[in-house]
Amino acid sequence: QVLYLFAGEERRADMGSCLYTLIQAFNADASFGFSVALQVIEVDLLREGENHDLLQEHHRSRYLQLLEEACDACLSAPPCNTHTRARHSGFPGPRPVRDSTWPRGRPDLTPAESKAVSDANVLVDDAIQAMAMAEAKGTLCLLEFPEDLGRTPRGTLASLWQDPSMRQLASTSLVRGAIYQGEWAPL
Repeated sequence: QVLYLFAGEERRADMGSCLYTLIQAFNADASFGFSVALQVIEVDLLREGENHDLLQEHHRSRYLQLLEEACDACLSAPPCNTHTRARHSGFPGPRPVRDSTWPRGRPDLTPAESKAVSDANVLVDDAIQAMAMAEAKGTLCLLEFPEDLGRTPRGTLASLWQDPSMRQLASTSLVRGAIYQGEWAPL
């Protein structure tokens, strides 16, 4: 059983469909001597609306409990729209709403920007908590989030990888790596 948090819209070659394809190929090869049943629980507002709203504490608790009790793997790809390097890369475009000095949100935000940052903080904190729970249980886990590439023309962005909770996970069995999605699967 795989819990996939922030799965996004259903799309061609999304993580869930790729996992099902891999398991189908595995099960078709008799040389393994066994087969695998797979259930991917794909959680995202874009798939199930309010039933998957991880801004609601009771939904977050339900999925974290499921992770704790019944999952063999956890994939997480929290929204990065307030962390994105694009906000710091230059004009035109949306202005930065957080940076290395204000990683939880700059003080000069509009109400809409403040809500976006606050919501993102909740979702990122939940993703980090899921990673910590999975690691403590020995569950396979993967977190997908933009890499920390340092200073930009508009300052140094706030990176999830610099978050104190993520830095604590660095001392566990988890391993950090980078992939270049454009090279992995060209559009």
